[in-house]
Amino acid sequence: MRTDPKPNTRGLPTLPALVSPLNGTVEIAGPDQFPLDELIHKGLRARNDPRDVATTNPDASFFGIVPSERNLIPGDGARIAETRFADWLSCSTEQQPAPSVKGA
Repeated sequence: MRTDPKPNTRGLPTLPALVSPLNGTVEIAGPDQFPLDELIHKGLRARNDPRDVATTNPDASFFGIVPSERNLIPGDGARIAETRFADWLSCSTEQQPAPSVKGA
C-alpha cells in the first residue's frame, strides 16, 4: 500500500485513506498550529464572509473539561500532511461575494 502523499486534482498532496489505523484511530494534521478562533476567522475571510469570531476563552469548558492549549494538537504518532492551511484554503475556496446573513 502506498503511504506517501500523492497529488490530487487540485495539486495538493493527500494522505492515503486506506491505511491500517493504530488502535482504530488514524490521527492526521497539517503542519500549522494556531488557535481555533484564528482558523475560523481565516476561513470566513477567505470566503468574504463578514461575520466576526469571538476570541477564544481559555477558561471555557468543552464537554465538561477545560482543555489546555495542547489538547487539540496532534500527538506524536500523527501523520502530518505537507499542505499548509493557507494553501489548502486558497485551493478549496473561490472568492465569492459576501453571503447574506439574516439578523446581522
